[in-house]
Amino acid sequence: MGKVFIEKILRCYPEVGAIYILMRPKKNKTVKERIEDQFQDELFDRLKREQSDILLRKVNFISGDLNEPLLGLSTCDQDLIRTRVHVIVHAAASLRMDELVKDAFTLNVEATKQLLELATQCTQLKAFVHVSTLYTHSYRYDFEEKFYPTRITYDEMQQLFETTNCEETEILTPILYGRDYNNSYSFTKALGESVVEKYVHRLPLSMVRPAIVVSTWKEPIVGWVNNLYGPGGVTAGAALGVVRTFYAEHDRKCNLIPVDVATNMIVGVIWKTALDHETKRESEVIPAPLESLASEVVPIEPPVYNLSTSGDHPITWLEYMALNREAGLREEAYVSSTIAVWHYAFTLEQYKIVYLLRVWFLHMIPGMIIDAGLRCMNMEPRLMKIYVKVMKFSKYFYPYVERDWDFGTRNIKSLLNQIPAQDLLNVDFSMRGFTWRDYMVFYFRGGKLYVMKDSYDNVEKGRTHLRRLKIIHYTLLLILGSLFTFILYKLFCPYS
Repeated sequence: MGKVFIEKILRCYPEVGAIYILMRPKKNKTVKERIEDQFQDELFDRLKREQSDILLRKVNFISGDLNEPLLGLSTCDQDLIRTRVHVIVHAAASLRMDELVKDAFTLNVEATKQLLELATQCTQLKAFVHVSTLYTHSYRYDFEEKFYPTRITYDEMQQLFETTNCEETEILTPILYGRDYNNSYSFTKALGESVVEKYVHRLPLSMVRPAIVVSTWKEPIVGWVNNLYGPGGVTAGAALGVVRTFYAEHDRKCNLIPVDVATNMIVGVIWKTALDHETKRESEVIPAPLESLASEVVPIEPPVYNLSTSGDHPITWLEYMALNREAGLREEAYVSSTIAVWHYAFTLEQYKIVYLLRVWFLHMIPGMIIDAGLRCMNMEPRLMKIYVKVMKFSKYFYPYVERDWDFGTRNIKSLLNQIPAQDLLNVDFSMRGFTWRDYMVFYFRGGKLYVMKDSYDNVEKGRTHLRRLKIIHYTLLLILGSLFTFILYKLFCPYS
């Protein structure tokens, strides 16, 4: 989301003074080289065509590390942030669901607290937007746009880390999670929200909770994506013939949001937060006779925004995979890939026992056989590593595909109605005209072009390759079916 946000700001609001990006330091790299490395992506081609030198003029890197005290910032950079920054968007986080609790806490909670503390010293700050996730409190069935209490506090976690080592902390994780949390990601993101809540009356602060972020819908290019995390990885794995089954209840909604829509929402939230802050400052100019009443004014809780599409544009997990398959068949000329390893043979299974049996027969046994063959040819075994990752991801994903949630989106809808008409061209997140069927065509292409780097130049080779895999697939099925029939015949008709 970070790259899309930067591109959006520079392309639509080129008058912005500067953008500062906190990044880990790299040796033997000049600032210009680092900018070029980061912005060689196709995502920035349109921006470079329209404003060729804006990246060099406007983008500045600040060396830092979220794992370090004070975010690893130098004194000079801290002073720069305190005196020059007007808007802070905190979207950095550890997304791994199997991250050690202590490491996830450092990135998702401690770093958030330190950045909030630094923000309180910023003399020019107009808006601080914290990016959380829609599934921080997934144990709830109704999820409104507000803060929710956590089972354990920030201070209690700090005390726990001081009195236990890493191994002991991991042993205690089931107790820490209870029935409320499923993994270190949702647990620490929830704790991060509780830390943010403590600063709501000290900062011009808002919090956004995006759904599962997927490739761009419209801008700056259609279908752009730079990773295959989450559902996108399952789709890509199925298209390449690697993943043949996955678990999800068919009628449960999958809550996906295109990254450009989420970015437009965040830009709108920044505008609203800054506007509310200015309004609040003006209202705090109290006449002298009323100064005694100032302490009785109850601060207004800042908005929390749930960026959900399940209400206006619902799609189930079964529909998601079916539309992906349909898009693949419709767009075979564009999505045929030379790196496919098998014919598409994917099944979305909603019964866990059947799913585990499918995993054993369709993933584990073929994976072990193929990896053994690769070892015999002195090649690196690969499939079992992939299947272990798929199994681990599936395990952590269980809670999100077995139930539905009712996400409140009143603040998001209200925000859309408040944005001036002249600004809606740049910040429209209404998704008018959006359909999942049309979107999936470019979603499918985006993974192929921008992540797998499999260009259209290889399409004809890809189609030939897929036809060959299809023949092999059905030939193998015919052989196995004939063998199975022969065995049954010999078992039940031994004397015929």
